[in-house]
Amino acid sequence: MVWERLKWPSALAFVFGVSLLFRLPVLLESFWIDEVMSAAIIADPWDIMLTRIGFTDVHPPGYYLLLRLWASLFGTGDLALRSLSLSAGLVAIGLVMIWVRSYSTLSIACVAGVLLASLPFHVHY
Repeated sequence: MVWERLKWPSALAFVFGVSLLFRLPVLLESFWIDEVMSAAIIADPWDIMLTRIGFTDVHPPGYYLLLRLWASLFGTGDLALRSLSLSAGLVAIGLVMIWVRSYSTLSIACVAGVLLASLPFHVHY
């Protein structure tokens, strides 16, 4: 059991490294139109932003609120704004690995993590 605990951080680091290798080309692309719109929405003052997302946007406002807070910490550059989605993706991969590990071996959890990390839909969006 102690050996498993020592290998767990290494397994997470390996899978996160693989995930970053798949995501790096996507992170370096220029903004898509929906990313430009998100950046424009969070650039407004709070009252205008809340009105805009409440009346003109069909998406739940939670993402814009979180993105606005994220941008206040990390900036509004392409990589800074995309790092919120990157972080959410890495958390999802970690949670899948933890869930699979609770039912199986560390090796199977790593396979599950790498499969999710390399899933084109998960990487691209």
